[in-house]
Amino acid sequence: MKLQSPSSEEAPTIPRRLVTLDFLRGVAIFGMTLFHILFKMYDIEGFMANQEEILNFPIVLLIIMGLFAYLGSWYGFFLFISSVVNSYTFIRKAKTDVIPSKLLFKQITTGVALIILAYFIEGILGYYGDIGYSIRRLEWTNFAYFKVEILWFQTLQIIGICLVINGVLLYLLMRNNGFEKVIRNIVIFACLILFVLVLTPFISNWISNSTWLYPSEETSWPDIEFVYHNRSARTWFLTIINGPKQPLFPYLASSFMGSLIGMLLAEPKLPKRKLLWLSLVGILYIAAGVILIVLGLPFTFLEQPPAITTYLLRLGGQVCLLMALLALIEYRGEGKIFANRRIVKFFRRWSILSLTIYSLQILELLPRWILSLILQKQSGYDFMEEGIIGRGQELWMFLAITYILLFYELVVRLFIQFKMKGSFEWLLVKLQNLFKGVKSSKIVSDLLGDEIQWINFNNSKVKEKR
Repeated sequence: MKLQSPSSEEAPTIPRRLVTLDFLRGVAIFGMTLFHILFKMYDIEGFMANQEEILNFPIVLLIIMGLFAYLGSWYGFFLFISSVVNSYTFIRKAKTDVIPSKLLFKQITTGVALIILAYFIEGILGYYGDIGYSIRRLEWTNFAYFKVEILWFQTLQIIGICLVINGVLLYLLMRNNGFEKVIRNIVIFACLILFVLVLTPFISNWISNSTWLYPSEETSWPDIEFVYHNRSARTWFLTIINGPKQPLFPYLASSFMGSLIGMLLAEPKLPKRKLLWLSLVGILYIAAGVILIVLGLPFTFLEQPPAITTYLLRLGGQVCLLMALLALIEYRGEGKIFANRRIVKFFRRWSILSLTIYSLQILELLPRWILSLILQKQSGYDFMEEGIIGRGQELWMFLAITYILLFYELVVRLFIQFKMKGSFEWLLVKLQNLFKGVKSSKIVSDLLGDEIQWINFNNSKVKEKR
């Protein structure tokens, strides 16, 4: 997936963008950051311990909590939106006579570079990497955490490998003006989505019942402790296909679904009924998840990877949200008006630096340390500790989250002020340039101005800025 916008060209004159994709990618990285902070600092297990008391909460509060928990568990949302952007970009460029083999090479180099960076980020620089642990515990780990983190398959790794997989598929489909065969391409990706969804529970059961792969008599897969104590090529393979983080099964289906939607968005004319069809697909995912739960299949909450029922509920919601915003914004000619709203600009800033924000989760330790210095005597909390804030102390949690997010917003503004230099988006472009031997202009740091051409699907109703 290309981590910039779907409309960033090699030498752009006037950037053309879909504001819905910019906005949702910003929302995805913002939500991911918020919930990571929450899960690190709040005692979730303590809160969930007395479930009977929770069920006695007012119904309105339960609904709000349920919605918050549902949205907070959208682990594959960032991958989904990224795949929409990637497919949209690939096909638009193929239509402008860019040779598909060049697009494939670019995707493969970007995907491989992202995977390599991801292992470095998670294992060394990350919050749970060696540097993150050393800062929190004030002791050096001798790369012990890198040796473990290199076995995981997480957000950046799954985006990187899906870049490669989708790049190969799109290359094969786009050759010889293959973008004209829209129905064929959609059918192929629809079959791939169905294949992944059907195969996922069988793969999970196969691993759990294959003693030569995994000691199923001791515990059930996926098991984090097994991964910690069995560092091998076999364990790495298991975590990639169906491991405890974000494996190919089921998350490859999110990537294929995003690619299918990107194909449709790249069409010169996109009838509104196609958005309705895709919305119905999202509803069918949700309905299938509910039916499978009623039939007795397991439902999970925060576990990774999720049960297939949970995954279908989440993917269906993501598809419906994207279709709803496209209908409300691009189809009503509201792209320019929506893009310049203050709250939308906020999320667009986060979207531009999504990779950098994800990669620098370790930065949250600085505002947490400052909070501890200022407030530890009043609150009694050491904000550097995990799970330190318990039930009944949510006001302190709200204060901490707000302060840390404001700190991240400052970091985002500084990167934009300095033209993205030093960011991971900037670094990826530099790595790509090593292979291409040209100076790329893909990093565009002034994407908040009025020079952008916002794409609308119903041009007859495009409205001027009020």
